[in-house]
Amino acid sequence: MFRAVLCALIAAAAITGCGGLSREDVIGEHRGIIAPNGGPQRNIVLFLNDDRTAEMRTQQLDTADELVETGTWKLGGSQVHVKLRRQGDRPVVNDFSLELRESGLMATTCDRERYGEAGFTLRRVSW
Repeated sequence: MFRAVLCALIAAAAITGCGGLSREDVIGEHRGIIAPNGGPQRNIVLFLNDDRTAEMRTQQLDTADELVETGTWKLGGSQVHVKLRRQGDRPVVNDFSLELRESGLMATTCDRERYGEAGFTLRRVSW
């Protein structure tokens, strides 16, 4: 009996996808403001595109300079994994993972020196 119930639960989880994310859950423009480690505030805009490309624009709020990084994203269970590899014509490595929560996409892994100990949370503003 236990084996039959366990098999039924595994089959149900496989059919429903265990509550994993879909592309429609994350494609679009996501915004947030951070102040890493008490430093100046920065505006972050992350575009997760339908073709699995990603673009992140970061701007310190007291300057006009904007940092633009590009790369790719993919789904992995309940997370979005972003790999940014270019900043203009220069190579960069900026990898982070996001999890969809009620408050938006929350960084679960990221460079804590760059984004602060709290990481960051981004809210979707458009699809």
